[in-house]
Amino acid sequence: RRDPVRQRHDLLRGDARRGRLLLRVRPAVDRDLRQAPPRRQYAARGGDRHRRLARVLEPRLLPEVPDRGPLAAPVMLVEYGDYECGYCGEVYPVIRAVQNALGDRLCFVFRNFPMGEAHPHALHAAELAEAAAAAGRFWPMHDLLFENQDRLDDESLYSYGEQVGLDRSEVAAALTGRFAQRIRK
Repeated sequence: RRDPVRQRHDLLRGDARRGRLLLRVRPAVDRDLRQAPPRRQYAARGGDRHRRLARVLEPRLLPEVPDRGPLAAPVMLVEYGDYECGYCGEVYPVIRAVQNALGDRLCFVFRNFPMGEAHPHALHAAELAEAAAAAGRFWPMHDLLFENQDRLDDESLYSYGEQVGLDRSEVAAALTGRFAQRIRK
């Protein structure tokens, strides 16, 4: 007999691959968006603990965090991701579908969270994404890294850097730890 938690996890993974998860969730999200007060009011009603949490997640207070969508959107999704993580790779197309479905009602924030012990190329990929962010090209790099998740060796990273308009010296500086402190924040 299989573990029920594992069965649910497998079901959700399969649904996400086939796009059914979004179809099941979208009506509830639309209903909640129509009924929900603005983010700040909702956080304020939750007490001090929620106000502190809302401040931590507020992108304006994290000025160098890439975001997609208006900061005043009623929904904010914050992903702490690792470009080499299989689960992050599986949810990438689902998040893109949610972004397309919600449009300006969603602000998506991505934070690099490489798990170097489990994923040997994750830190260099995150450093390259930060170099691209410094050049104003984070999202094209983010998408390129997730779409090529199985090819994150250093030579491939140099190629991706060139594809988004970074020169080899910028990529080399990133891969030698220039953005390591920023990633650890």
